[in-house]
Amino acid sequence: MQLIEAGKAMISDTVRRTVGFPIACLLALFPWQLTAAATAAGESLSLEVRPRVCVRLSGEEMCAMHLLIRWKAERERDVCLRFAGEETSLQCWQAQRQGVWEMSLERENNTTVQLLDPDSEAVLLESLIPVISRDLRDTRRRRRHVWSIL
Repeated sequence: MQLIEAGKAMISDTVRRTVGFPIACLLALFPWQLTAAATAAGESLSLEVRPRVCVRLSGEEMCAMHLLIRWKAERERDVCLRFAGEETSLQCWQAQRQGVWEMSLERENNTTVQLLDPDSEAVLLESLIPVISRDLRDTRRRRRHVWSIL
């Protein structure tokens, strides 16, 4: 009996590892996964922001990105989109269940996108886009092996 239980545990662990790894890889490869979701007063609301991370190469002051934002709600509602810390809204929708907005953008620091109620100015959802700096020379050095002659 104990042998059967041990065998079941080993099989379920193997399945979990083989199925879990590809799913984790898919989530890493597809950056358009939903980044924020909320349920307020029985209503479902979702916010999707691409890119999820902006990479600034060494020597560049600003990180350039093509920002794509999508939101969806269960019922028609008024919402506005803006960057955190800014007073003006980027786009507002009236009596809509979904919306799409895109633009090219350059930022030096992290950016937070907020979806808010225009009447109360309450933030419904927000998503952070971190700006990271990357030096490609470090990557090349790490990939070089001792036995490599090139």
